[in-house]
Amino acid sequence: MSSAIRSGAVSPKTVKRYMVSIQQLAPYLDCDLSDITVERILDIVERRKAGNKTHATIKRDLSALASVLGVAIGRRWMPRPNPVRAFFELNKEERGKIVREVKRKIVLPRPQDIMLVKSQSSAMWGWLMDAAMKTGAREDELIKLELDHIEYKYGRLTIYGAKSGGGGKRDRTRTIDLKVMAGTALFGEIPRYLGSPYVFWHDDGEPFTNFFSHFHRKVKAIARWAKANGVDFRPFTFHSLRHWHAIEFLRSRSGTLHELQFRLGHSTIKTTEEYINSGLLSAEEVQWALFGGHSHGLDFSRASGHKSGHNNEYGGLESSRNALI
Repeated sequence: MSSAIRSGAVSPKTVKRYMVSIQQLAPYLDCDLSDITVERILDIVERRKAGNKTHATIKRDLSALASVLGVAIGRRWMPRPNPVRAFFELNKEERGKIVREVKRKIVLPRPQDIMLVKSQSSAMWGWLMDAAMKTGAREDELIKLELDHIEYKYGRLTIYGAKSGGGGKRDRTRTIDLKVMAGTALFGEIPRYLGSPYVFWHDDGEPFTNFFSHFHRKVKAIARWAKANGVDFRPFTFHSLRHWHAIEFLRSRSGTLHELQFRLGHSTIKTTEEYINSGLLSAEEVQWALFGGHSHGLDFSRASGHKSGHNNEYGGLESSRNALI
């Protein structure tokens, strides 16, 4: 890359933009070059769309990745064709088929895994993880959260989202009820930094930057340590804490599926329906999620094939913020 800059083939501005894009995609590319396939590219696109990334952002980052992979192919580090270029050539029907084939299974982090990451992280990271589990908010939404976005009197916080992508005009701003799952008490305990508007901060009250990548590297480091020391640890992403919240929200009958859709900020109910199809809920919990207290005597267990008698092993998880790094 440096030789390309010296030759004038690539401007420093372009290099900077490429580096930002690759950094954003890095958590999805923890694999060998040969494992970067069209299926993986489409999986990345689906996950970033679920995180409310705009079409322009996704396309920009993929264009940067295509250029980097093009160099790798040219140096024979990976075989042809370029998976990103191949992805762009797919039609809508072909993409839909791949989406169905690579649909992700929702896996919740175990309490001991969450506790281990907290024990090796700063106190504020612990608060961030707890907030994700109490609200279901995305990591970027929590990072940007300001003190005046929380109304303690009414027990709620407002997520001020950007306009939806693809030329849409719908504002993604939403309000999250903090009274559900004891969220009000949690936010009341988070220490503030005098003069900083941010709820979550570091050093001199500054907001976190590149938190997604930092969290990913932290978990990878813990996984290496755990393997070397014979400790049972299952790596997880920060986004999986959002899944934890969604499943716990439905298990505790805190609201219906449509209420969860609004809480999570999903643009379509189909995305939220992944939770009732995850196998992590009992028949009764699925029935409540769909109909609330108005099931009208439906025997949902026969129709759904879900098994009842589900035990919630995640109830009562307490946080630990004793370790500081």
